[in-house]
Amino acid sequence: MQSKIICQITQLRNNGFDAEGWFFSHSVTEKVIINDFISIYPLLPYKSDRKYFNNYYENQFYYSQINKFISKNALDCIFLRHGASGSEYFKLVKEHANKLFVYIPSNTIGENYAERKYAPKSGWMGLAFRWWEYFRYFYIYEKKFIKKYLPIIKSVVVFTPEFGEMLNKIAKGKIKVIYNRDGADCQSVLMRTHEYKSGKIKLLFMKGSSMQQPWSGLERLMRSIENQNPERFELYITGNVVEKELYQKPFVKLTGRLSHIELEQLVNEVDLGVSNLANYIIKFNETTNLKSRDYYARGLPFIQANSMPDIDGTSAEEYYLQLPNNDTDIDMQRVYEFAMRMRKDNLHTAKMRQFAEEHLDWKVTVAELSASLKKALQN
Repeated sequence: MQSKIICQITQLRNNGFDAEGWFFSHSVTEKVIINDFISIYPLLPYKSDRKYFNNYYENQFYYSQINKFISKNALDCIFLRHGASGSEYFKLVKEHANKLFVYIPSNTIGENYAERKYAPKSGWMGLAFRWWEYFRYFYIYEKKFIKKYLPIIKSVVVFTPEFGEMLNKIAKGKIKVIYNRDGADCQSVLMRTHEYKSGKIKLLFMKGSSMQQPWSGLERLMRSIENQNPERFELYITGNVVEKELYQKPFVKLTGRLSHIELEQLVNEVDLGVSNLANYIIKFNETTNLKSRDYYARGLPFIQANSMPDIDGTSAEEYYLQLPNNDTDIDMQRVYEFAMRMRKDNLHTAKMRQFAEEHLDWKVTVAELSASLKKALQN
């Protein structure tokens, strides 16, 4: 995520903004300079004797410090990645509302609900506590943020038109919305080498965190492979896996964390990438997610269960297989046929890369964002 933000700030500067990037962390004790215009600033560590709900109070403790830091600087425009709603966060938003753009990277209400719904079962006390924490210290504050505070800021920035409509429905049409899709840093990503292969179809799922996000659809994919000719597929899962017993399938290969070189080697060996396959859980049918942009930059065809407003209807649409966005078994015969077609198309890698460079690179998507920001600041 840090590399994404660095790319955005760099391209904002290339589009006429005197932009600076501020990261905040309690893991550093003094300012850390990333480059001439991006730094990490220290936060005082949170210390408390509270027994419960420390996540909420810790986040608000940090936002109080961040607000004080921001208030000491004369700024014409603030582009803030949405954080943890609550009393101190609301103070920050209200104080800077007339120059504030808030980027919301996900359906936080839906994601937090799904994390609790699909969490490992526990006793009734733990279950009651988990849901009380969700409603009292998350749901209520997030709803308040959308209804009361998003309408007073300059604009909210969203990654799909669909998500903008979702927010405006909650706020009864009072929000000013900027749609800005995610991009790719093509310069830092190598295009994969592609040669016709034989044997099993190899799928790559790049796990971004140790926690398994239910909307990724990984369980749906494993179930579908297991139920339909599993001997035809190999599924490679990268990253940290906590509950390894859940992945003990003969067709699953756990690689662990890979270096950039190791990941590039694996990308060269696989047939298809895997993007989210269960976004119905968080009420999304559209996406412009980072993973799909990364696949295009690498020249790796992929499967996912969402449409993409900036891909569909273009020549690049043929390089991803859109699957039903529900909990039914995936038709693995379709996946197999798609992979075989891509194996025979020796030009698909170069064409995907060219499309990424011309339409998905951060220099393109941030140029769109810059134009929208300038227009909003004039109003």
